[in-house]
Amino acid sequence: MTAILSIICIAAILWRGIVATGVAYNRIKTRGVSPTLNIIFWDSILVIVLSVSLLVKIWAPCM
Repeated sequence: MTAILSIICIAAILWRGIVATGVAYNRIKTRGVSPTLNIIFWDSILVIVLSVSLLVKIWAPCM
């Protein structure tokens, strides 16, 4: 049960990273690059990478 809850939480974090990356990318395309948008964009990419690595770490023992 704990593994299922962990996967759900990490998937939610992954979804947040995907949405934030899309929003930041659209704003960068329409308004141009600003330091704040650049930080938000790369922070979102980092969230995606860390979420995927945690999901793999949880799923690896199950296989």
